[in-house]
Order: sequence, then structure tokens, then C-alpha cells
Amino acid sequence: MQRDTVPKGEKIYVQGEPVCCFYIVVSGLVMLKESSENGGLQLSSQLLSPGDVFGKEYALRWPSITDATAVAMESTQMIALQRDDYEAVIEHFKKERIAEYCYFLQTQVDFMSEWPAGKVAQVASRIQNLIVEDREEVAKAGDVIEGLHFVWAGALRLVRTFEHVTLTREKVRRQAEIAQLLSGEYVGEEPCLRLGTSQAGVPRHPYDVVAINATELLFVRTADILQHFRGFKSSAKKIKQAHRYPDDNTLREQVDEQLVWEDFKEHYLHPLYKPEPPPDPGIVFRGVRMEPFKLSR
Repeated sequence: MQRDTVPKGEKIYVQGEPVCCFYIVVSGLVMLKESSENGGLQLSSQLLSPGDVFGKEYALRWPSITDATAVAMESTQMIALQRDDYEAVIEHFKKERIAEYCYFLQTQVDFMSEWPAGKVAQVASRIQNLIVEDREEVAKAGDVIEGLHFVWAGALRLVRTFEHVTLTREKVRRQAEIAQLLSGEYVGEEPCLRLGTSQAGVPRHPYDVVAINATELLFVRTADILQHFRGFKSSAKKIKQAHRYPDDNTLREQVDEQLVWEDFKEHYLHPLYKPEPPPDPGIVFRGVRMEPFKLSR
């Protein structure tokens, strides 16, 4: 890893030449210019500012030839990293991230609290970090469960869709919120609960899983969990205690009762209850109310 200062107008590398490292702009500006084979026609350009990285695709596939020329547009400070430096940095941050995941899983996820540190570390090393936007769907009802989604930051909403017949015999689709999942909670536990039972079929999500706001998730594939899940009988019990969602019949009764009342108010109660407009107060002069009048011709 090396910090360099490049004066204005100097070329950092030239199109068609091999590059052995890539660069991070610390200060200044760098222009990337792609030209035709004979150099007579400029095809594209890109201006880079502090924080931008360039040349990475060449350095990580060394030896490779650049398809653009990099020029300093003003006095520019850069950090140059070779492939070995890059891999060392990534490995360092990867170890730190895995340590954070281990702490999170052992302290926030109920069924992993009693797992040996080695088992938790093996699961943490297989974690995929996912970022979902506000109201973005993580999974739909009926999708095959591919693994567990742990809420790292943010929140998820579990939603069930029902078909409801209104008092006017109209069929409408309504949604009901089942639960909200906060940091440390998870969804996709069905394969773990089926372990050691006679339940057949492919486990699927019973609800829509939607982000309440911008949410960061930790995703672990089912196979990576199950190979460590065996032997910890308390894990399944803790999962059952943590996720006591209402069954479909109870939920449908609650939703129908609420929707029937809303339909009744909309179609029957509101049309009957039409409050009369308040009377015109007219004009009060010295305590005497003067009735409004119209001029006639």
C-alpha cells in the first residue's frame, strides 16, 4: 500500500498498457478517457473525485490490459494497492465482520445462545449481508424457504392476505399484519422445526415478508443452519416459544370481524348518519340577532 501525489496533467496509466495495482482517490480529480484504437476519437470519459476507486478490474485480473487512460486533472493524492494488499485488507475486515456476527448471534438470537462459539463462528462465516429498502418485499407467501433471515438493523413486517366477502357481496383482498420482527428476530425457521418430524413437502413462507423501513438482514442458507442445528434440542423449543403466530382460523376470524364492522359503517351507518349543517348565525348587533336577508329588485 503506497500513497502517491500526482501533479496536474500527468498520466497515471495509459490505455493498452498492463496495470498491476488499483487506486483510491484521496484528494483532487482524475479523468478516465477511453479512445478508439488509433487514438483519434474519444469514446467516453468519466470524472473521479475523492473516495472513488479505479483500476480495480485490471489489478485483480493481473496480467490484464487497460481500456482507458487515467489523467490527473489537478494535483491529486492517491493510495495505490496491489492485489496482495487488497486481499489482506479484505481478509482483515472479513474477520472483524465475522466477529461482529458471532457476537450478534450469541447475544441477540435466542436459539443460538447456548451454542458453542465454534459452531456459531462456522454459521457466521456463511452469512450473506442483505440491504432492503423501505416497503421492499423480502419474500412472498408461497415462496420456497431457502434459509433464515435475521434482522440485523431495521424491522420486518409479516403480512397475510385474505379474500373477504363484504356485506354488498363484493369480493375484496385485504391484508392483515401478523407480527413485526425487530433486531435479533428472524423468519424462515420452518425447516428447523421440521427436523426430526415426519412432515413432508417443501417448506414455504406462509406470509409475505416486507421491510418496514430500510433494513439490514443477515441471511444464512437452511443447509448451513441444519448441519449445526442437530443435537441442540433446546433450539427448536426456543424457536417455538419465540414465534407464536396466530393460526389461520383465529386470524381469519379476527380479520373478518374487523372488516365486517368497517363494511357496516361504510355501507349502512354512514349513509344514515348525515349531520345537518349548522344554522347561519346571521349578524348579532347589540345583543339582537339580525336575520340574513336578500336584496330584491
